[in-house]
Amino acid sequence: LIPFPPAGEDESANVAARGQAIREALRQQKIQAIHPVLIIPKHSVTVRAVFLPTTEEAELESMAAFEAQKIIPFNAERHVISHCALARESIQGTRVLITAVDEPVINEAVNILLAAGIEPALGEVSTLSLYNAWRYEVARTGTSTEGLQAIIHIGSAHTEIILIHKGALLV
Repeated sequence: LIPFPPAGEDESANVAARGQAIREALRQQKIQAIHPVLIIPKHSVTVRAVFLPTTEEAELESMAAFEAQKIIPFNAERHVISHCALARESIQGTRVLITAVDEPVINEAVNILLAAGIEPALGEVSTLSLYNAWRYEVARTGTSTEGLQAIIHIGSAHTEIILIHKGALLV
């Protein structure tokens, strides 16, 4: 856990101070960031699962962007929108997870990492990161995916519960 300095009124000073705290913690532990992933907490992201009537990737992208406009509660034009195909159901369509994060939220996180000298290789919502870690562990250990399973991430300010049924993420 890296203690951040108290936030002041100057946002750029806050970003610089947090970046320096991360840089110093990594230096002290002799850790080098290689292909770092920025994980955005679920509570900062709008997430919805939808069924789209196509399996074509190009169509999924435009349909997901259109659907995202319906789920973003405010300032849709300044949100970063992404999607992930959860399950392709032959010719009927695809179950898709749509995510939208307000640009100031993601920009602050990226700027803190850049101030620490770290350029993130990609960004991901915590829900998908935890699910991908679970999938990796299942593949590594051969653990059964039958039935209902839960991943419970207890953070200092928020708790995230992820449900998985027969290997499929329930959203």
